[in-house]
Amino acid sequence: MAARIASASGASGVSPISAHALVRQVAKDLGFYGVFAANGDDWRRQRAIVMAGLNPAHHKTFLPAIADVTKRLRARWLVAARDHRDIDLLSDLVRYTLDATTCLASDTT
Repeated sequence: MAARIASASGASGVSPISAHALVRQVAKDLGFYGVFAANGDDWRRQRAIVMAGLNPAHHKTFLPAIADVTKRLRARWLVAARDHRDIDLLSDLVRYTLDATTCLASDTT
């Protein structure tokens, strides 16, 4: 699959349009085809969900929750730094993303 994407990058003479279609198909095959990759009719069906999530009033209620999640992560890293311990950055950021997304999805404030 990676070879298909690499060969579609332009070096093989594949047009940008067909490369875009290939990347879209690969994303869909991997399960990454959702709100942020949708176009056309798919986007029109999902637009209301996205627009509700981007509503500034919603962000004002969400900000305290994301600030709490960020403070917890910062505290964890400060303790690790104080104790001269390594951190698993990828794991911590995945957890951070999950915490923030859960707060947003469940409208936790």
